[in-house]
Amino acid sequence: RPWDTFWEAPVIEDAQTPWKCIKCLRIISLFLVAIIVFGVATCSKTSFLLLITLAHESTQTLPAEEKPLVLLCIGCCVVAPSVLLCLKSVWKAFYKSSKLPQKKTIAFVLFLEFIVSAAIAILTIVAMPHLDIVTNVTILNGVAFFSAVFQAGAHCSSKKVNPFIVPSIFAFIFILLGYALFLALYIMKDPNDVKTIIWVGLAVGASVLVSLNWWENYLRPISENSSSKFLKELFQDMTTCQNTLCIFSTLVRIAVTACVVGAYVHLAQMDWSTVTSIPGREARIIVIIIGVQLVSSVLCQWFSLAACKMHAVRRCFLVPLCLASPAVMAMIAMIYLCATMWHETNSEMMNIIISIFLDKYRPKPKEDQTSNNLDFTFEAHIYFDDAFEAVKGSNEPQLNEYATSLVKIITDVHIFKNIKEKFFKMQQQVPDQKVIKTPYGGRLVVTMPQGNNIVVHFKNKDLIRHKKRWSQVMYLYYLLGWKLNTKYYQLWKKGHSEDQIRLNLQKDKQNTYLLALDGDTDFQPAAVMLLADRLKMYPQVGAACGRIHPTGSPAVWFQKFEYAASHWLQKTAEHVFGSVLCSPGCFSLFRAEALMDDNVMRRYATKSTEAIHYVQYDQRRRWGPSTMANIVDVLGSASLISKKNSSMSKPFMLYQLFAVISGILAPATICLMIASLSFIFNIHSAISLVLAVVPPTIYLGLCFKLKPDTQISIAAVLSIIYAIMMMVVTMSIISMVKEQTILTPSSIFITVMSGIYIITGILHPQEVHLLFYGVLYIICIPSAYLLLTIYSMVNMNVVSWGTRLQEEENFWKELLQRYLYPLPNNKESQEKMHDELRSLRNKITFCFFFLNALWLVSTFVFQVFEVFKISVKIVDLSLEETGGVIEIDPVGLMFILGFALSVLLQFVGMFYH
Repeated sequence: RPWDTFWEAPVIEDAQTPWKCIKCLRIISLFLVAIIVFGVATCSKTSFLLLITLAHESTQTLPAEEKPLVLLCIGCCVVAPSVLLCLKSVWKAFYKSSKLPQKKTIAFVLFLEFIVSAAIAILTIVAMPHLDIVTNVTILNGVAFFSAVFQAGAHCSSKKVNPFIVPSIFAFIFILLGYALFLALYIMKDPNDVKTIIWVGLAVGASVLVSLNWWENYLRPISENSSSKFLKELFQDMTTCQNTLCIFSTLVRIAVTACVVGAYVHLAQMDWSTVTSIPGREARIIVIIIGVQLVSSVLCQWFSLAACKMHAVRRCFLVPLCLASPAVMAMIAMIYLCATMWHETNSEMMNIIISIFLDKYRPKPKEDQTSNNLDFTFEAHIYFDDAFEAVKGSNEPQLNEYATSLVKIITDVHIFKNIKEKFFKMQQQVPDQKVIKTPYGGRLVVTMPQGNNIVVHFKNKDLIRHKKRWSQVMYLYYLLGWKLNTKYYQLWKKGHSEDQIRLNLQKDKQNTYLLALDGDTDFQPAAVMLLADRLKMYPQVGAACGRIHPTGSPAVWFQKFEYAASHWLQKTAEHVFGSVLCSPGCFSLFRAEALMDDNVMRRYATKSTEAIHYVQYDQRRRWGPSTMANIVDVLGSASLISKKNSSMSKPFMLYQLFAVISGILAPATICLMIASLSFIFNIHSAISLVLAVVPPTIYLGLCFKLKPDTQISIAAVLSIIYAIMMMVVTMSIISMVKEQTILTPSSIFITVMSGIYIITGILHPQEVHLLFYGVLYIICIPSAYLLLTIYSMVNMNVVSWGTRLQEEENFWKELLQRYLYPLPNNKESQEKMHDELRSLRNKITFCFFFLNALWLVSTFVFQVFEVFKISVKIVDLSLEETGGVIEIDPVGLMFILGFALSVLLQFVGMFYH
């Protein structure tokens, strides 16, 4: 109605949009990186040409007999990148499993690397020192002969009319003409100067072969569009065995360069003994030049990589990239947004529905629209648990109040998203929608303003298994098993080529993604695109998780910092050392190919029949034991996993083992931290340790006898007491001023941990304000790592048994019958499972707390009998000795080793990242 056009626009809380100052910093950083890259590249090239000029026979700076040193320095500059790449590849091969490539792959790659390395060595060590600096600059700007050939080949392999092939052809012609003119001018200048003609010929031939250096860049587009089985196998083998091949190829380059230097010095009748007799002035000149060359080259490579990661290359070098990059047609990615809901509030449902409306950013493509204009399309699916309720006087159940609210919210958001375009026009009050009765309950299909669909699956718990896990199984089998697989099965039944079907299915699986969402999650469209970019950029990656920001009252401040520290340190360290093991189900993008692999979807769909399965798959509220159980499961299959996943090597498994041990010993570590207060209260450290252990031991015993609600009440009281004690711990910094030292255990701990978190926060400037929540995090450490651990371990046995188209119809009936039929309310089997879970709980908690007890008892024995103590001279804040001695006892030492070491490892990984 025209009189009713006023609207209460919903606003998503904590949208996490970038700061304006961050945008300004990006622009400033863009220009700084561009200037730095240009500057260090100029220094690198100039210093290298100066070294070559010093080796010229007419240079007066060095006598002829002292030329071997300069040639050796040139060789060092040439092999320096290979040495660094070799070290990096060895490090990656150590932390990430590496396979041995096929013999033919090794032979082919090493043959090309031999040619390239020999050409580079001959060009820079043999030929260029005999030419003038202008000629050398010209030669270095022309090493692109085979690059032009490969670019033209890549364009031709696409088998489509491509205007970008023209610049490649012209580049090839101009380079060829340039070399011909270059040779002609030198021959015409003095036809009798045979030596110069030989040097020029070597320079031209070597520079042409040097351009083979970039052959690998064009292997992928050429192999993808080629029918050659050898090229496809070569690319696949090189992709999976990259680290091993890099080690082999860099060793070949180093060996070939060394051989060329040694052979040339010998053939030129130079004497190596002069290397050690260079006068001081000349030696300093050479050292300065080679130092500038190596440092500037490393900085140029590093900042060029930074420019690529900042996408600065797109802005600064857009035209040459467009002219040079082979045009490879990419398939459109399909993203399914899959949200699970139960009894979310209206505001939570409103936020996620607004987020799901990506119509404005990704409208549904028209039938005549080509794939060049899109990178992905999407479809939203919401799986609503327990959506029906019985109604008096009716045999058919109806949607409950939560499901009805969701339908109304979708209608409101649809109108809100579309109202600006149709203001004062005929406005439909209800979007296009279809209601379909299904074997699992019902389905609502809503068409969004730009043509995409939101599909709401209303689950009837009397017809289909409820809970979040089974909703996930439901969309995995529906979207991947039915929608993705079945269409290719139908083509196969119609007699289409099996090889082509298999190829297309593989590409579809590679380019289909599932975005897992919780019902109370809201997100920005850019966040989805970032995750999609990561998966499209790295085909071997199976999942990518977004950065989660808890929202709400001050009660979530602890969680804000905990999430931040987890992403800053833990997940980054896992990414650097191996692979991230957990992608949160509230906002993660999964590749269909990874989910459809063996032992993934099928295992997740298996009903828990053993007590350990409940802990691994069905624990929701107490995720601590579940996480630990899954990591232990991974460690138990370390050898098999390392063979199948190149990112998860055995050293990474050792890192995870250390993390598990640190997690197991967390309660004992907290007791040691509390015991370290002895120096403040002037209590003997052994007595302090006993006092620190008594309260959690009593709480542990009570948890076995009392109900969970009572356990939580007791934990709340103890949390307040521990919070006060932690305030005292944080105030122990006063001891640094009192004793004029920083060598007390608590002072070392606070100094190191504060430094780590502050530096980490500064490296994440958009989230640096979360450091203020770190104060609450430190105060709540005993509650989180001691009391919560005890509560979750003792209650791991508590399982809630009742909480939160014709062809397609046949699919749903078969799926329900096989995997998702409602679990029968069998009291006997439930009681049996309760007993098994209780038995499992007793075994695990005994082992868990027995290890903590051993750690504490050993510390206590060391403390009482003074088995060892570390005596350190006291220094003041100026690091000058005060004459006093402080003894670091076992309590303080084991506390520091048990807690700070794991965080320090994560910090190193984060800093490297």
